[in-house]
Amino acid sequence: MIRIPLFVVPILLVGCTGVETTTENTWSPGHKAIADKVYTGAWEFRSAAQGDGTLVRLYRRSHIVGSYDGTSYYEIAFVLPAAAKAGDSFNLKVIPPQRPFRKVGEYDRLAPMEVGEISAFRFGNPSMGWMKTAKRASVRVVSVNQSKAVLRLILKADLDPGFDFDIDREFTLKVGLPPKN
Repeated sequence: MIRIPLFVVPILLVGCTGVETTTENTWSPGHKAIADKVYTGAWEFRSAAQGDGTLVRLYRRSHIVGSYDGTSYYEIAFVLPAAAKAGDSFNLKVIPPQRPFRKVGEYDRLAPMEVGEISAFRFGNPSMGWMKTAKRASVRVVSVNQSKAVLRLILKADLDPGFDFDIDREFTLKVGLPPKN
């Protein structure tokens, strides 16, 4: 534990004017996810493409205003069947490490995610981690209509290195918007 004298705290926060938070949770029917195999061997959501499933993307970013590096975020993406409806439950699985990929440029190794697969990434300066395995990953569709969907996600996973996800909560998503890439 690092102990900082109380008189130092205001000095460290000079110029910081609060925390900005951005949440982009989307339910995108008619889309699939494209994942990128990162240097650790794990997979990270890269982009969306037209497809036969429903792409779900959960994204949250927080930034200390006025700071250089006070940023943290997570991004979780998974693909559900196109016909997913309220009351449906699905067990999700991590993209297998041996999935064939297409090399693009020097670093990108891209592959489509299949229905029922999930990727998760977390960043908190100076650390970041990707999900390689999950102890538990499941989702239940609570409700879905023309403008919003509500999901209950359970995700218990260790991220490499040192982060984790311990989520058991509902998320509200905007329906019909293509996810940002």
